[in-house]
Amino acid sequence: MPRDSAADDPFQRLTVEQAEVVLRDLVDRLNGAYLEVGALLSRIEDECGLDEDGFKDYVKQELRVGYRKARYLISIHRALAPLGAGADQLRGLGWAKAKEIARVPVEHLARDLDALVQFALKYKRYELIDHINARYGVSRGG
Repeated sequence: MPRDSAADDPFQRLTVEQAEVVLRDLVDRLNGAYLEVGALLSRIEDECGLDEDGFKDYVKQELRVGYRKARYLISIHRALAPLGAGADQLRGLGWAKAKEIARVPVEHLARDLDALVQFALKYKRYELIDHINARYGVSRGG
């Protein structure tokens, strides 16, 4: 018996305008989740006594996250959490841009975080990388 796709998929009942509102909310929540994931990964790394290989295996097998992405999420948490940066401040900023901001030396980051977030929201990631490299003299991101 054929399935009624509209009955199976509640999103099919939404108008395009309603779908856009729901999508924006989901993207905001997804973008904010990387801060939480980074905090939890950091705690696991710090408290579970895993060596580097053990942690690599853990994130790959248990979480199905690449090790490099896990490291980036941890670095975002460790750089931004002490400054009180939260999901509201970073709303709309994906983890890839946040990891670039996290490369900024802490003495500059504390002063310039809001301006960097605003720059990141306005420009493409490669422009953010160039801006950070030129302004703060840090090595190339990517």
